[in-house]
Amino acid sequence: MRKLLLFFILAVCTSLFSQTLNLPARQTNALSGSQFEATIASSTLSLTNRENMIYAQVSAGNVPNFYRTFVAVTSTATIGAATQSVTYYVAPDYLAIGCDTNYFLMPMSPMLATKIGALTGTTLPTSKMVGDIWAAATVKLAPQPLTAGPQMSTVPFFAHHDSIVGQQRATFYKL
Repeated sequence: MRKLLLFFILAVCTSLFSQTLNLPARQTNALSGSQFEATIASSTLSLTNRENMIYAQVSAGNVPNFYRTFVAVTSTATIGAATQSVTYYVAPDYLAIGCDTNYFLMPMSPMLATKIGALTGTTLPTSKMVGDIWAAATVKLAPQPLTAGPQMSTVPFFAHHDSIVGQQRATFYKL
């Protein structure tokens, strides 16, 4: 279950020329991050229903504006005797639901992440890309391991993690 929390959708564009997230504009009456968190917080909500709700929000464009502009990452490798470089574009953060000032970092299953990738024309990163993305990141938060257990797939656990990340980010810039 720890992988669910660590799984992310740093969306990597499949097209070199696409540098923005392919979703509709966020509606002014869309749920904020805290409103969405409250909506999915019920302990009786099944994983399938929760993920259907996440998909509905993303497909409707309910993601922060800052998340919509991808960031270039260049990777270099020596193949044979030749040095090769490739530039790809990644989302600037983990997938979130809500607006720029009130969003909720959204853990999800690999199946949903793949489905959202298909929706947006993006893909999940390879392990090499994850390393490259980390190296290129301008802000690097210290890991804050949380206790493993069945609670790791619950919304209160997600909210606790979201709070920890928010506190760490506050040391880098005003939220």
